[in-house]
Amino acid sequence: MTKGQEKDIMHKAIRIWGEELQIIMAIEEMSELIKVLTKFLRLKNALDVKKTEVAGMIAEERADVSIMLDQLRIIFGNSGMEMHIRDYKMDRLKKRIEDHERSESTKN
Repeated sequence: MTKGQEKDIMHKAIRIWGEELQIIMAIEEMSELIKVLTKFLRLKNALDVKKTEVAGMIAEERADVSIMLDQLRIIFGNSGMEMHIRDYKMDRLKKRIEDHERSESTKN
């Protein structure tokens, strides 16, 4: 499926069910991802088979959240503000990592 087809489907979903319901759906999908991530962490010492099963569930929930994030971009506008904030936060994360690496290297 092309990106254009995906976008068309998302616009139709928003038109059919409305913005408010799609926002609620985004919250529900994020909650489901949180739940399965927590389950994965609880399985720290579990059998690899169970971890593999939960990892599959994580992939499914990540896909659902990704779709809902795209719908939120449609609902709230896909302005450059999100990318600007993302760039700022990525720069901040990069600096934190660099600070951590410097701190670790002085310990050794």
